[in-house]
Amino acid sequence: MRLLVAAVLSLAVAAPAAALEVARVNVPETVAVGGKTLKLNGAGIRKSFIIKVYVGALYLETPFSDASAIVSSDQARSVRMRFLRDVDKANGLVSTSSPTCVN
Repeated sequence: MRLLVAAVLSLAVAAPAAALEVARVNVPETVAVGGKTLKLNGAGIRKSFIIKVYVGALYLETPFSDASAIVSSDQARSVRMRFLRDVDKANGLVSTSSPTCVN
């Protein structure tokens, strides 16, 4: 799980942006979590070989460009993931049998 969070954080730090579209997935500029409005810090796509697996987005109260500052911060944060493929829960492998499953 820590590896997954680190991967999404690295994508988010690498691509700070306003609202955008990634791999035909609309990534909103803000989200409401626990009564707070969080701002998009960045978003990116995870690929396994050449297969697009998911789009991840990191939302923070105050956007940062330093990953260590994000991890050590006490501010509210949210990671949103939109899967573009079926993923086998047991071992995390991508299934190509149903390529359009979206969570």
